[in-house]
Amino acid sequence: PIIIEMLERMQTGRFKAFENLSEFFEEFRGYHRKDGRIVALKDDILKAVFYAVMMRRFAMTPTATRPTPIRRTAFKS
Repeated sequence: PIIIEMLERMQTGRFKAFENLSEFFEEFRGYHRKDGRIVALKDDILKAVFYAVMMRRFAMTPTATRPTPIRRTAFKS
């Protein structure tokens, strides 16, 4: 499923890689199936990227901190 999701993200423009990442693209071009099974040779970078995409579901954005309201005190003179 992750391979299909990655391919879909690449096709729709939701996953982009810098063009100077030659090792990533070399592994991506070499990723193939043989007898219906994925050939897992020299795919360390791709596996790391797949893992990162899968872990998106646990990602948390930092909460926006609200400034502390200034409390004004009444001065008695």
